[in-house]
Amino acid sequence: MAPFENLSLVRLVQSGNKMVNKVVLTFSALCLEASQLVEEAQSKLYPPLMLYGNRVAAEGEKTGESQMSLSRVLSTLHHAACYVQRVQKVIRNIMHQLTSLYRTDKKSSGTIDVSDVHFQVSEGVFNFSNHQSTSI
Repeated sequence: MAPFENLSLVRLVQSGNKMVNKVVLTFSALCLEASQLVEEAQSKLYPPLMLYGNRVAAEGEKTGESQMSLSRVLSTLHHAACYVQRVQKVIRNIMHQLTSLYRTDKKSSGTIDVSDVHFQVSEGVFNFSNHQSTSI
């Protein structure tokens, strides 16, 4: 298991520009939430959904077995439906944030021009010396 630093996003984002801090913090939080959604799907949704329907016996299906099997997976299906709604909300939020960031009409009051913003990453924040790359 790789070492894990438990730093808050607010402590990691310190550019000296309040508006840039807010933008980076917003996208960092959205990326973190997207990563958590991926982990949730892999740990809680994929296993029961992949195994659903794999219990067909050699002699065939008994009467009512498919109904019982469906009733056992209903809570997982409900969780999956709620999960899909949450994913849609997060994606919609990401799209809204990107749209407001890269809006072509810079006259709107809530938009900043980030084309000339460059970030410097200090070595103390990210330590990649012990990081092992894995291929999928």
